[in-house]
Amino acid sequence: MIEKEKQQVLSIFDEAIYKVSHKLLRIELRKMTDANGWKPDETKEYYRGVIHMHGYLNATLIYYFPEELYYYIVRTMNCGSLPSEDERQLYIGEFINITCGHAISRLNDMLGKSTRITVPHLYARSDILEEIPEENRMVLPYQSEKGVLHVIACSD
Repeated sequence: MIEKEKQQVLSIFDEAIYKVSHKLLRIELRKMTDANGWKPDETKEYYRGVIHMHGYLNATLIYYFPEELYYYIVRTMNCGSLPSEDERQLYIGEFINITCGHAISRLNDMLGKSTRITVPHLYARSDILEEIPEENRMVLPYQSEKGVLHVIACSD
């Protein structure tokens, strides 16, 4: 994929993450310009959601949720109450699925090509964070009142 296409793809994902978060969660995610510190702060609790794309685009998206944002998303999607641990994971997975689905649908229409997404998988902070080579990653960091959401796109 050429650099111009990469930037278009990132822009579409950026817009989808912003719009879905704003509409579904009523939270402002402000895009941060400094993507250098892509790793989450090791002193805080984080949750990680991973979704894969296959077809015309082959990539992986990794969402890093700080604990406060994780619980905010879950409570908001569950009408203000905190569900069981199993249900929490379903809500976070659904958030990831909606943002990626929105972007993939737009990309498929724009490119006239087919890309599909997998079911998101969720991991706790205790799981090992894999090292992603810098040349294979693009970072979309967002500041919110509930913490920084890092979305890392890795080309396969």
